[in-house]
Amino acid sequence: MSHGRGPGRFMMESAKKTRSTKQLLGRLWVYLGKFWPWVLFSGLLILVSTLGQIISPLIISQGLDAAVATASPDIEFLTTLFVIFLALSLLVWIVNAFNTFILARVKANMLHDVRKDVFNHLVKADMSYHKKEQSGNITSRVTSDTDELTTGLTVFTQVSSQLLLTVGTFILLVMTSWIIAGIALLAIPFAYFLARFLGGYGRRIMYQTRKSYGEVSGQMAESLAGVSIAKSFNREEWASSILYDLNMKTYGYYKQLGALFNFLFPAVSVVSMVLVSFTLIVGGWLPTNAISFGEIYLGIILVQRFLRPILHLSMFYPQLQSSLAAMDRVTDVLEQVPNVKTKHDATKISLEDTSVKFDNVTYEYVKDTPVLENVSFCVKQGEKIAIVGHTGAGKTTLAALITRFYDPTHGNIFIGNQNLKDVTLNSLQRSIGLIPQEPYLFADTVLENIRYGNPEISDGELYELCKLIGADDFIDALPNGYDTMLQESGKGLSSGQRQMITIARTMLADPKILVLDEATSRLDAYSESLVQLAQLALFKGRTTFVIAHRLTTIRDVDRIAVFEKGILVELGTHEELLAKDGVYSELYYTYYRHQGIEELKDVRKAPDSSVISSSSSMMPESGNPMMHGHANMSTEDRAQMKERFEKMSLEERKKLREKFHP
Repeated sequence: MSHGRGPGRFMMESAKKTRSTKQLLGRLWVYLGKFWPWVLFSGLLILVSTLGQIISPLIISQGLDAAVATASPDIEFLTTLFVIFLALSLLVWIVNAFNTFILARVKANMLHDVRKDVFNHLVKADMSYHKKEQSGNITSRVTSDTDELTTGLTVFTQVSSQLLLTVGTFILLVMTSWIIAGIALLAIPFAYFLARFLGGYGRRIMYQTRKSYGEVSGQMAESLAGVSIAKSFNREEWASSILYDLNMKTYGYYKQLGALFNFLFPAVSVVSMVLVSFTLIVGGWLPTNAISFGEIYLGIILVQRFLRPILHLSMFYPQLQSSLAAMDRVTDVLEQVPNVKTKHDATKISLEDTSVKFDNVTYEYVKDTPVLENVSFCVKQGEKIAIVGHTGAGKTTLAALITRFYDPTHGNIFIGNQNLKDVTLNSLQRSIGLIPQEPYLFADTVLENIRYGNPEISDGELYELCKLIGADDFIDALPNGYDTMLQESGKGLSSGQRQMITIARTMLADPKILVLDEATSRLDAYSESLVQLAQLALFKGRTTFVIAHRLTTIRDVDRIAVFEKGILVELGTHEELLAKDGVYSELYYTYYRHQGIEELKDVRKAPDSSVISSSSSMMPESGNPMMHGHANMSTEDRAQMKERFEKMSLEERKKLREKFHP
């Protein structure tokens, strides 16, 4: 998601050209054509309804002539006409009601198909697309834009009905009086001007309105997501002003639409009155035997009927343009072709060898501006390697390349002897476990959030795994244990608890390669110790990349790769790199070394932590510096911690102590 301001946030939309009506209708037919039998049947019903509307004034005209032709009108004939008129009106009503029901089903099915396709394309789109587009703008394409398409279907059927009515009315006008038909034809130039005007200017305004609506939705989502930041910096008014500006921009487009309608409706009404006046003048001017009173009435009604579709078209056409503009935005998504995709001859990845090799890898987000440049190194199977460097060194980009969120601009990455481009994306991404800096949890139960990693696993196996990594204590303490419903993004849980659930989820997937993108950088010392103990089980036997800023995170790795401005500058063990007195040595003495000492001090001073409950440490009271912060811990909690510690191997105990006694 882009967080910048100004037109740059929507460069992709601004730069593109609007597609032609023919292209958009063709795209719409891809979905509508699936239901062509129902669409055809709906067309027949529209035809029946239109014929009923055309015949109705003809019946009234005949009744008028019969009533004024003689001093004693034929009551039986007039009654018959009345019954026919009533039956015809009832038939038109029934046909329209049935057609509405059919169209509702077609719209519901079409909406389902379009939303499914749009969502699937968004899920499969490159990460670069999601970084360029604002999240609220993307959401509006799945929701409001697809809704607008179904509105367009209703408008399209109404437009079709009005066009049929126009043609049928004109034919009846010619049959009644070719002179009055000629008067009606005077409306054709006006209709042509209307269509051209609305097709150009109207479409552009509708597109800009839809786009602006997406911007407002995106800004609202972003502002609400960052409301705590706005409050902490006292910038609520600033956030409101940004939204106000976007709302005023949208308001401006709606004003233009209002002005458009305010011009169209009076113009159509004026033309209608002029043509009706001409009809009355011509009807009075013609000899009595040339045209009857009923025919004059029919002529007036038909001229109005001829103009009414034009009036309706002027009403519906902007709505149709809005639907086409929505289809244009939806098509933007549907025509997104991922740059990262599975080749037709790709094979499933083999995990017999999970060593990873970077071969002269360069990556550029922006052309000729490399974020990583000529990176070459190998990671052995089962090896743990830390990726360190200053902010902006390219560490997170490296992680994204391993998971193939992006493809290198130049060079190749291999797992074993397999180029990542030659294996299927599904098999590759299932074999890699990514634990991000900010864990994401779904608005579902704790159980289902963990099971997301492997939907086939049994509850018993899941519980055992959570016990293994020490997550069961805090989960059991939740109101409904594993069945506790989590809020969006895991609100209500601490950072450590969210990360523990993420680790459990990753372990269920049983990946052979791990990528930890600063997974503990936002945790306090207690939470970090809990998560790192869980990671010990996660790392075992897996090729692991650890992107880290903390000494406690990287001290247990086999080697360290040091990046500086996108270039791999050093590679080796902690001791080897310190001996070189280079970039890593500078980082260590500037950040890592003192960081570790400060963490130890924090641990000794820290109060009881709700993050870790009884599982924050697994060492007995004697020799455990963490216990000094738990003077008020219950005897039961201490007993559980001691029991956990006693079950650990000597090597695990040694490593755990070393973390707190560097």
